[in-house]
Amino acid sequence: MPTEKGGNHAIDLTYHHLTSDLGVDPTDVILVGQSVDSGPTYWLASREKHRAVILISPFLSAFRTVIHLTRRSFPQPQENQEI
Repeated sequence: MPTEKGGNHAIDLTYHHLTSDLGVDPTDVILVGQSVDSGPTYWLASREKHRAVILISPFLSAFRTVIHLTRRSFPQPQENQEI
């Protein structure tokens, strides 16, 4: 079953493979997340350098709905003005 931690880990590994292993400049990276993937995308955007963020039909608390989490899964946009 998918988890918040697993989603964040997967997107973090992907980002670091792209920027470290493949040598892509972080300022050339455009982060894109759709629906359930908006949460991990937002999480990564708050921690790593990037050119832009695109959230398509964002559903920031999807994991809470899908796996019945009792706490907030992802920060709401107004909580992190640096993105």
